[in-house]
Amino acid sequence: PVGTGGIGIPAIDTRRLGPGVNAVASVPLEGVLRVGPDRARPACTGGAGPTVMDALAVLHRLPNERLGLDVAAASEAIECFGEVFLR
Repeated sequence: PVGTGGIGIPAIDTRRLGPGVNAVASVPLEGVLRVGPDRARPACTGGAGPTVMDALAVLHRLPNERLGLDVAAASEAIECFGEVFLR
């Protein structure tokens, strides 16, 4: 019968592969944008950023007002990062 057992091939749980909201964006010496594995407090919550959460706040993918997120701080952190990245 179908569905009674595994199929016996290696697999990974992809639900855990994405970066978390505190993952920091960086540009290592190779010059390629990287997100994570370093973590920091998002600028939108009073930290240094720029993090995934800051990007989500700027894109209005989060309930910013309800969460009390500082979208201006998030935007500034991302803008500063962009200036360094685009040099």
